[in-house]
Amino acid sequence: MAELVLYNAPQSTCSQRVRFVLNTKKLPFDEVKLNLLEGDQLTCPRHGARFCIRTGEALTPPAYEPAAVFPVRVQGGMVQTRDDRRN
Repeated sequence: MAELVLYNAPQSTCSQRVRFVLNTKKLPFDEVKLNLLEGDQLTCPRHGARFCIRTGEALTPPAYEPAAVFPVRVQGGMVQTRDDRRN
């Protein structure tokens, strides 16, 4: 596995720009295509663990602890979220 990993989201112009720079500088990198969401389950591209996006529950190993969940809304074409966790 290369030292650099590009996690490539579909239709991401940012991923395209980063790929261009890495190729221009001749830096070796691995590319992982992200298709993370299936139904209400999110998959970690690195380890393959699955989480429920509604509750954060860890559904498959190697994850055993729940992930934090955050409220999300789209307002005026912007995606907004809020972190309600306490320090």
